[in-house]
Amino acid sequence: MDLSQALQGLWQRAAGVGSLCSSCTTFVVPETHRLARFGKKVRGKSSDVEKNLEFAASSDEASFQRSSDGIAADGELTPSTRKTALEAMRKVLQREEFTPRARADEDGFDMGPEADDDVTRKLRTRFLEAARSGNFRGVVEALSEGADLHCRTVRGQNALMLAAACRGGSPLQIMSFLVECRVDVEVADSHGWTALLHACRNDMKEAAELLLESQANVNAKSADGQNAAMLAAVESGDDLVKRLVGRRVGLERSDRRGYTLLFYAVESGRDDLTKWLLKTRSNPNARAKDKSTCTMLASEKGLLNILKALMAKNADVNAQDLMGNSALLVSVMAARDNVARYLLNNSADCNVTNKDGTTALQVAAKLKLGPLKSLLDVMSRKTQDRGGEEDDD
Repeated sequence: MDLSQALQGLWQRAAGVGSLCSSCTTFVVPETHRLARFGKKVRGKSSDVEKNLEFAASSDEASFQRSSDGIAADGELTPSTRKTALEAMRKVLQREEFTPRARADEDGFDMGPEADDDVTRKLRTRFLEAARSGNFRGVVEALSEGADLHCRTVRGQNALMLAAACRGGSPLQIMSFLVECRVDVEVADSHGWTALLHACRNDMKEAAELLLESQANVNAKSADGQNAAMLAAVESGDDLVKRLVGRRVGLERSDRRGYTLLFYAVESGRDDLTKWLLKTRSNPNARAKDKSTCTMLASEKGLLNILKALMAKNADVNAQDLMGNSALLVSVMAARDNVARYLLNNSADCNVTNKDGTTALQVAAKLKLGPLKSLLDVMSRKTQDRGGEEDDD
């Protein structure tokens, strides 16, 4: 197979995708394959996908503004970078790492004997640092010179992961190029993080979208049991979380603490996201491994709006964790006066004791929460009086 056929095979992995002109200088990629082809123009940080680039070398260099990373001001590749990228892709296709056996060997982190080679080590460092900094030209030049597409950092991160977490330069172009070079989007680092997890944790929405379009596993988990939606709930916008849920991420999947996606939304104080998740039937009474609930978490953090949303979905206000603490107890321990008052007005049991035998009233007295202590004292007496009347009956 000659280079023209190899390149055509790369760009036409999906049946009927793209075409290669007779001179093998121009690729035209269909508009329908958004973000999954390298020949895309992405202006600035916009998430809008614009019309395709022709992946070709142009002789009219005067029409481009040069950029240090090979991306012009209008978002297109400079002609020299196009040439280098095309050559790098050709060389990558010919390398041994694209044989089935070599790809299977990439499961581990051991770089083998080549790791001791100074030239190879420096080339690998250049390649990974270029990906980390968003330097597209540096990435394609390193690959053209023989850098291993699948090499990793000490932590096990490959170039795709580094680009997915990059906030400067041209990370989207780098990622698109690496995906077209057949880098495995499902490879995980030594902590179990895939490129999608890195993108979501670092609020890189466009990078996450690109990976999703490249069929990244939306339910991939880190060693701590965190999936992309959980990490997005911490750092990214609601739209990304909703997109991940739309891709059938498991709403009730939990991390090593037993936290579901709803816990993450509550913990991060995301009012709108919490309400949306509750509408999508997330369980408001889900229990973590310590038997705590989202209601307790919201109460401890003083998140009254979120607490109201949970209560509207029939959250158990008197549930207790392994230590015997209820939402009311943790709210008083955290001196959340307004939350404690709300709970008391919504059937919270003020006489619940934890495993230390402590009540909310005792905690309020210890913390010198005068007004709240008085309210708890009154509520406690009323409860005891009602109990006495029932006994008399």
